[in-house]
Amino acid sequence: MKGIETKRRKKTTALVLLCIVLAVVICCILLIDNGRQRAEYNFKSLLSEAIDIGELSTSKLILNGIVHVPDKDGQKVLYSVAYNSTIKVGIEMDDIDFDIDGAQKTVNIILPAISIHSPVIDVSSISCIPHDPPSFDPTTAIAACREDARHKAEQSTKLIQTAEENLKSIIEALTLPLLKDEGYSIVW
Repeated sequence: MKGIETKRRKKTTALVLLCIVLAVVICCILLIDNGRQRAEYNFKSLLSEAIDIGELSTSKLILNGIVHVPDKDGQKVLYSVAYNSTIKVGIEMDDIDFDIDGAQKTVNIILPAISIHSPVIDVSSISCIPHDPPSFDPTTAIAACREDARHKAEQSTKLIQTAEENLKSIIEALTLPLLKDEGYSIVW
């Protein structure tokens, strides 16, 4: 009877040891694979933290414009307004994404579309033509100036192109030290 119990214990012990070894091997495989993902995730987090500066204006347009303010029907110009404005364009830095290729040691930086921030009108520069018209409404005049400035900024391909070039330079300056330390390069 003792011989049978001893054999049974040996088989049970061998089975338990086999299960433990198998569990250890599975855990090691999962940890190694998870470690790779965690390392990539941590690297991505480091890159995101390096550029975490909120809204970034990468270019600006200083505009001296003239806008015609029509009547309510849009048929007749009531007066014209000369104005100065500053229009900034840029992005939200949180909208940047990174596609990391560990095998090729490259980071593809995915940039969001550049947006035009609300034009700032220098109200002290506003002047009306004719001078002091009876139908002048400051709120309407400033709104017309903002709309005109935004429209002119949207039409300026040079403004958007300069903003994109500046954005890439800024992102490279912020991320390149981290990338070089890890042996990665930037792909646009």
